[in-house]
Amino acid sequence: MLTSDIKLLLCDAPVLSVLTTARKVQNACLRYCFKFKKRYHVTDALFTSKWLNMGKRCCAIQPLD
Repeated sequence: MLTSDIKLLLCDAPVLSVLTTARKVQNACLRYCFKFKKRYHVTDALFTSKWLNMGKRCCAIQPLD
């Protein structure tokens, strides 16, 4: 039997990998929209666009009861 902690870790691993990929896609979209170079930091563009970063987006999702 797996403990609850192990189950949570197993469920979090795919979510974190998807989150990382989604963050990369979001950054690429911001660079495209604002015509930034590849190595330019997109933090200011993220605030200007009023998008939530992927970490906050993931935490904003509430589980269904």
